[in-house]
Amino acid sequence: IGRLLLAARRSGVAVWRGTPLVELIVEEGRVAGAVLDRDGKRVRVIARRGVLLATGGFARHAGLRQIHQAPVGVDATMAPAGDMGDGIRAAANAGAEMAMMDQAWWVPGTKTPAGPMVHVWDRCFPHSLVVDVAGERYMDEAGPYMEVGQRMIARHAALGADHSWLILESRHRSRYAFGMAPPMVTPPGWIESGYLIRAGSVDELAERTGLPLQRLRDTLDRFNAGARAGRDDDHGRGSKAISRYYGDRRVRPNPNLGPVERPPFYAVRLYPGDVGTAGGVRTDLHGRALDPALRPIAGLYAAGNNASGIFGPCYPGAGASIAPGMLFGRRAALHAAQGGAE
Repeated sequence: IGRLLLAARRSGVAVWRGTPLVELIVEEGRVAGAVLDRDGKRVRVIARRGVLLATGGFARHAGLRQIHQAPVGVDATMAPAGDMGDGIRAAANAGAEMAMMDQAWWVPGTKTPAGPMVHVWDRCFPHSLVVDVAGERYMDEAGPYMEVGQRMIARHAALGADHSWLILESRHRSRYAFGMAPPMVTPPGWIESGYLIRAGSVDELAERTGLPLQRLRDTLDRFNAGARAGRDDDHGRGSKAISRYYGDRRVRPNPNLGPVERPPFYAVRLYPGDVGTAGGVRTDLHGRALDPALRPIAGLYAAGNNASGIFGPCYPGAGASIAPGMLFGRRAALHAAQGGAE
């Protein structure tokens, strides 16, 4: 982003910070510019070639999330505070079709006393597991984070819950990082606030989390038996290359599996967090915004998180949101500069 800004400045591009988009200007069916709020004044900017929306998603807009992604809220997202869906709402008012509005770049998350925190790797390490509010495992905890988030949403909807439990034991906390906390380090306030529950036994863990004791015991017994053998016959934890990448290679035969049996035990509420939403304006190969009949809206383009993801509800790997934003931002600009022809 720094190099992009430098290139823009060298090319004489004006960058207006703190200038929200109010609405698009539509004249005779063509998007001809935008109304902006600059220093408390409404400013009309006319675009001869076209308008490219690259305003991010709607991860911080409680109303849009309630409409499209309930019960997921805004308190487990890592998106910037300004991720309010300005471009998406403006495009919709201009007649653009939306797609994938129920999706985000899901990453399992927790709500620390200092704010949300995502869990990319720690849930993949040995000596941990995830259970639902009924005390049952329901997924490969070490799977790709977007898939894990989708499974969480489906499970929570089926149970009428908003969270699962990530359970760790003593060897996890002594050997591995947890979120941004290094091994053997528990930030002040985590235990006292109730964010991180610590228990000296499985019975105490069940009591403090509200999990049914016998179901939790049965789940742990089955999980631990498989972990000792390096197998997860229920969900295949450790069977994928991406999972093993985030595992502990010192642990064999399965770098993602270790029993959860040595106290103290730890538990934290796990939510379907995200690093931004993945739905927005439906576009074509030039980045042109499309109407409900899938016809291009003259003068309007979209790229980045305010455009619907090109991979559908999938996340092939790191950069699967950034790379399309770069690619279609460039394609849109070139198409507009060349007059917007086919």
